[in-house]
Amino acid sequence: MHRLMTAAVASVVLALGSSVAQGHMHGLYEIKPDGSGDFQYLNEACTALETIGMSGDCTFELYDDSSLGQAHLDSAPGNESCAVVFRRAPGQTRVWMEGFAITGINRLALESLGFTSIRLAGCIGSRVSGCAFTGVYAGLDVISGASDTIVGNQMNAPYAGVSRGEFIYVSGASHVVIANNFIQGPPGSSGWAGIYAYASSGMKVYYNTVRLVPSSDWACSVVRVENSGTLGHDFRNNLLILGAGTEDPTSACIRVDETTGDTLASDHNCFYVADVGTVACWNGVPLDFTDWQAMGFDPNGVNSDPMLVDSLDLHLQEGSPCIERGSPVLGFEVDVDGDPRDPVHPDIGADEYKDVGVAEPTPAQSHAKGSMASIAGEVRFAGELFDAVGRRASTVRPGVYFAYPTTGVLLVRKVLVTR
Repeated sequence: MHRLMTAAVASVVLALGSSVAQGHMHGLYEIKPDGSGDFQYLNEACTALETIGMSGDCTFELYDDSSLGQAHLDSAPGNESCAVVFRRAPGQTRVWMEGFAITGINRLALESLGFTSIRLAGCIGSRVSGCAFTGVYAGLDVISGASDTIVGNQMNAPYAGVSRGEFIYVSGASHVVIANNFIQGPPGSSGWAGIYAYASSGMKVYYNTVRLVPSSDWACSVVRVENSGTLGHDFRNNLLILGAGTEDPTSACIRVDETTGDTLASDHNCFYVADVGTVACWNGVPLDFTDWQAMGFDPNGVNSDPMLVDSLDLHLQEGSPCIERGSPVLGFEVDVDGDPRDPVHPDIGADEYKDVGVAEPTPAQSHAKGSMASIAGEVRFAGELFDAVGRRASTVRPGVYFAYPTTGVLLVRKVLVTR
């Protein structure tokens, strides 16, 4: 770890001494609001990168409350051949920022952080993974980038009545990979798109689960492709759900505008329209699933209720028609939870269903993956709960405390808890 002063950049330069005189940063840096790290806040680290430059890869570990408000990073001399990584430090839980705007940074990685929004402009080879997005306008914009990867994130806009927005918006970019993401739209909101590709080409969209619940006043698109470039998009193994609420028949699981059929490949996707709306809308013309297949799309697709756990939990239930209906994609052998996919017949969507069964009681508090935190007789966790005979007891999510019985066994998505 380097030791940098946490105030103005001039002080940072003085603290680094000869290495700064040479104009270089490299290695691991800690960002701690108590002043014991190399930087106190994220913006200071970004300013140092912009001013000092890089001579090697730089990794920044963020501690709780070190990224309050908005941050921006506009350049980093030496970044042409060096990587920049921002990640949550081990054991930290409150690493959250309102927004992060990044311009012209290549080989960027954002790992296990919390955001309301991110804007990547002109970045090449960036990777956003394991992050959580929530807020009024939760989302990620990729503008004029190339070869960026968005994988394993959870996006949720919980506020009803918010009009118009996109969770993932790709504009003027090429070869962007979007995979293994849970995207949950705001209830009763209008004009939203889960994934929106505009004037872009060569996108790879695999194994995403996207659920939007529109309102009546604007069309809603779970996935939207507009003004596509000459290199085609590849959509496979995605679960696209249009929830009840809209009165607009052009609301669709997938909407394609100003794009020709030879620039889009689509197969092994699941489409579900809960009420009004349609499977697809092609250049303004609504299409049902039969029409969509007649155009040559999704010959192995599914048009059925995917049987999710509930309206807020996007994991598959036993008996889902998405189970074993996908097609293997090289490089995506695990799901959003890190569980291995079936190598021959994977499931459609971000979740690979696993039948965990019912375990026998043991003296241990927890087994397998995951962690538990007991507070005054309560346990904090996320997932599905089953009693000792396999009956589903309840569903809880991060930040929710559930008082479990004094006897019995609870299974929490592969985590066994006994008391």
